[in-house]
Formats: sequence, C-alpha cells, structure tokens
Amino acid sequence: MARYLPIQKDSVGDRVRELYDRIEKEQGKVLNVFKTMAASAGFLEGFYRMYRSVVGPVSLNERLQTLAILKTSKLDGCPYSLHHHQELAKRAGWSEEQIIAMDAFENSELFSYTEKLVLNWAELVTLRPGEISEELFRTMRSHLTQQQMVELTSIVAFVNMFNRFSRTFRVDIEGKEAAAHAS
Repeated sequence: MARYLPIQKDSVGDRVRELYDRIEKEQGKVLNVFKTMAASAGFLEGFYRMYRSVVGPVSLNERLQTLAILKTSKLDGCPYSLHHHQELAKRAGWSEEQIIAMDAFENSELFSYTEKLVLNWAELVTLRPGEISEELFRTMRSHLTQQQMVELTSIVAFVNMFNRFSRTFRVDIEGKEAAAHAS
C-alpha cells in the first residue's frame, strides 16, 4: 500500500495543474509516480523533464534503450517500474522469452553481443559502478558513440532513481491503488 496517496488534479495548485495537463497531453494520463511527486512542484517538473528524455527518442536505438530500462528495473526489483517497463519493452519488440532471459543474459543466445554489453553495463552501473573496468569501457566505446554512452549511463542512473523513489513511497500501480486502500 502506498505511503502517500497520489495527489489528484483537483487538489493541486496552478503550477502542478499545468504540469498535469502537459503530462496528460503528452502521455495520455498522469502516472501515480508523478502524482506522488506532486507534493513538490519543482521536483515534479525536473523529474518529468528527465523522464521524457529517458523514455523519449535518444541516439540509442529503441530496443537498446528499453533493454537498459527494463534490466535496471529488474535489478532494482521495483514492481511499479517493472509493470510499466515490461509493456514498454514489449512495444519495442522484446519477447516474453527475452524479458525472462535478461536475468541470465550472459549465456543466452537470445541477445546479440551489443545487447549483452548493454545488459552488462546496466548491471554494473546499477550494482557496482566503481568496478567498471577500463577493458569493458574500451569495449563499450568500440560499439557505442560517446553520446550513446552518456545517454545509456544517464538512462540507467535515472531509472535507478525512479525505482528508489517508487519503492520508498510504495507507489501503487494505476488501477490497483483503490483495491490496496480498500483492504
């Protein structure tokens, strides 16, 4: 159950209402993670701007982008993020078999060499960033541009923050919050 109920549009000030309108226009709805963050208009504004950069078009292809997002969410064990990002991954063309295989990607034939590099990078940035070797960094640089490396690392770092926020406040998956608060 969420530690804070999502802040509804009829309970916010003008600045947050404008943000909600923008988010609805761009995303179709305001996710609970944004409604939870709405207690701080400035943080919500910055968070949403970065969120749009992370899930929007980047120099990485969409499959590598969603691969990094989902792998990071799996490593963090964030139910809210996994729910949303599994759907994002499926829309980008990842099969259910590949999504499951991300947990043991090293020996899987379901991923290309570059995809395995991205999965490994997401894992190291999430769990052990100080252990990224120069050899791995050189290998990554031979497969991705500097812009792609910056974007990949920023995506993983942001998703880690997204997950930590969502887990700390136990943000409910949309549609499930009414059931959680009724019990």
